Amino acid sequence: MPITKQKRTLQSRKASNTRYRILEGVLDCLVEVGYANTSISTIAVRAGVSRGAMQFHFPTKRSAMEAAITHLMQRRLDTYRADMAKIPASESFLDHAIRAYWKQVTRPEFIALQELTLASRTDTGLARQLSRAFREFVIQSRAPFLEEFPQWRQRKKQYNNAANLAQYVVEGMAWGYLNGHLNDAAVNDLLATTRETVLSLLEDATPKKSKRVAVSAKPSRATTGR
Repeated sequence: MPITKQKRTLQSRKASNTRYRILEGVLDCLVEVGYANTSISTIAVRAGVSRGAMQFHFPTKRSAMEAAITHLMQRRLDTYRADMAKIPASESFLDHAIRAYWKQVTRPEFIALQELTLASRTDTGLARQLSRAFREFVIQSRAPFLEEFPQWRQRKKQYNNAANLAQYVVEGMAWGYLNGHLNDAAVNDLLATTRETVLSLLEDATPKKSKRVAVSAKPSRATTGR
């Protein structure tokens, strides 16, 4: 490889690594100090980069936040896909999916998402970026269900109702759990109720036989560290 090309490759890798560290720093700041207290300076300190390097990649807080939204949603999607790729023989697909999503919303990434969501209420630009990224996350995260149960494609309304109910009930539960208003026992009861409700909405589309046995989901408490 010519020296000049090799140099450009090394510089590109370094820039990519710096950008990644900054985006991780944004998420850490959102979790630890919140959106309002996050600035270019606090992000640079948390990411371990100079203010000049920070502003080279992201001149403004807005630009850093918009890039962090995409980074955050991809991170959530990768985690969920990894969880869905490891379904124990003792669990049904639906039980595991609900448990995996519960794990999602008790992770630090969900706290960062809530900070961005609250900030976007009065920031139309941030709201647009968040809306686009969230729609893509929903499409991609629900794809495994339609692959596992293709018959649900013929019952789109019931499927969407069931998927929306499960997602937004679980996300609402996370607010109560992370703020100490729901305990583990209440969470387990609500997850079981959510499962039964989803099954009732999809009763005609759910396979009559399954090789897996349903088990109760166990919640996990979030931490702010990585």
